[in-house]
Amino acid sequence: MRLFSKKKNSRTGFILMEVLVATVILADSRLNEIYASDKPDIDLSPKEVDMAGVKWRITTKINSESDIRRVEVSVFPVSEDKKKVDENPGALLTLTGFIGGAK
Repeated sequence: MRLFSKKKNSRTGFILMEVLVATVILADSRLNEIYASDKPDIDLSPKEVDMAGVKWRITTKINSESDIRRVEVSVFPVSEDKKKVDENPGALLTLTGFIGGAK
């Protein structure tokens, strides 16, 4: 019984862990950008970035009903067919952070 093949596997695409790491890096980067911003009016328009040869769309939502603002950053893969981007049923990752409160 042979456990390992002598042939090298040539793979294309990403493994799940690589995708998770990429999406966390993108969402965390956007969240930190918002934390570091001193402006009360943050640009919430979706951003598209390239990372590891893949296009990603980053969306940001801010709920500011009280002193503490809830910030949600979501990351979606962008399809080659631009029509499919808006049909995407859900984000691969959504990070939530909070800004404000005690000073």
